Amino acid sequence: KVNGVEEVNTKLFNTIDKQIERWTYWYGKTPFETEKEDNLLKFLQESNYEKAPILLGKLLANKYKRTQNADQHINTLDYIVRFNLAQNTSTIVNYANTVLSTYKSESAWAKALLWLNIAEGKETKIEHMAAILNAKSKVLEKLGNKSEAEIAKLAAQKADKKAEDAGTKIISIPAFKMTGQQPKKN
Repeated sequence: KVNGVEEVNTKLFNTIDKQIERWTYWYGKTPFETEKEDNLLKFLQESNYEKAPILLGKLLANKYKRTQNADQHINTLDYIVRFNLAQNTSTIVNYANTVLSTYKSESAWAKALLWLNIAEGKETKIEHMAAILNAKSKVLEKLGNKSEAEIAKLAAQKADKKAEDAGTKIISIPAFKMTGQQPKKN
């Protein structure tokens, strides 16, 4: 009552999301918190919290990736995208890139292409469209559709140029620049 429903819901979402993110970057140096994960899974499944499906999808996708259950991982990502549970198109691009770099399956790549088509249909910002089309080009290349891949690549370059002209181009800074490190010289 003091803080209001919106503020409590935001805090709840951010707390759970941060925990799921922490588990995403678990590298096996300590035992995984399986019991905590199971408790959170049960809580989200039984919860009436309106954003529980979003968090549940993220939790399951991370769990299946960590446990190397490829089919369940891809199916969960597919569920997230198709049921509009991805928070934005950047998340969809990230899922597609993960599938592309992790799996050697044409059916997995075909799903990634479907997700990128969904993202392309949703996106209204030209600076985000460039990333979608770049990812789409890579997927099409993997699927052997070289001419379509080239068309997507050219469209990505055109979108990138439009974003640059509009002053909205997203510029990524390599991690080594952020940390002050220098690239190795050969």
